[in-house]
Amino acid sequence: MFGERLKELRERQGMSQTDLAEYLNVSRQSVGGYENYTTIPPSDIVIKIADLFNVTSDYLLGRTDEKYNFNELNADDKKLLSMLYEDKDILFKLYENKDILLKLYEIIVSHKITKK
Repeated sequence: MFGERLKELRERQGMSQTDLAEYLNVSRQSVGGYENYTTIPPSDIVIKIADLFNVTSDYLLGRTDEKYNFNELNADDKKLLSMLYEDKDILFKLYENKDILLKLYEIIVSHKITKK
């Protein structure tokens, strides 16, 4: 489970095994070993990987299928997620207006708008 999830997360971020190895300060062969189940990563490496990809170590280790720890979300974020979960129609409305959402995303990213 760990190896599959690591590879999926790494590839989704467009990282090579070499890129990840440099970030973790290990060899590329070590990363390959983690992904192919021939090497067991030490706990500090698992934590670094979880932090890098913003997932829980439990997700990486296959103890849960939930990638993110929603317990750490603030009240506003939990409310938003709850609204999205309860009102399925809003997801379709968001999708119908995806062009507007993409433009908004570009504005936020390009101007590095931060919460005040």
